[in-house]
Amino acid sequence: MPVFEKAPARPADTSSPAQAGTSPSRTPRRPPPSGYEGLLARLALLMALVVVIGIWWLGAYSTLRWLDTSGVSLVAVGLAAWALPIGVTILESGTIAARSRLPWLWLAWAIVLVFDIVTTAIGLLLVANGHTVFGYRFATDDASSQAVAGILGAIIALVPEPAARAIIRELWR
Repeated sequence: MPVFEKAPARPADTSSPAQAGTSPSRTPRRPPPSGYEGLLARLALLMALVVVIGIWWLGAYSTLRWLDTSGVSLVAVGLAAWALPIGVTILESGTIAARSRLPWLWLAWAIVLVFDIVTTAIGLLLVANGHTVFGYRFATDDASSQAVAGILGAIIALVPEPAARAIIRELWR
């Protein structure tokens, strides 16, 4: 008949009182790098911010391009046309940043996000129409061109705002 032995006792908790409330899976944040490493890190973050701004500009330009082909005269409106993409960005990033508890604001956010994705995708398709990218020639009536534009439209609509917020937060750290 086997003999069951009692499991050995767990070692005593040797953590300090300051560490007692921390989760074992969370490590404390390291201080930001300083000196040469800090300069390189900040320059890398600034370059990433430039790339994110370029992605945002491409999405905004695509939306304006869609508006232009939809009959809205952007020449008559001038620089005020950029109020639409800027307003979309403010609503999208502000709603998420505030973690709004207002259901109607989330509904507005979802509607604006769908508008952003669709208009960006259509505008990208209009911009890419007839051009060859990586050996592929885009056409507005081609289903694969529409699918690629839709995927890129979703990425361009979703990525810049949270990425810019994260980069700016790191720059101010």
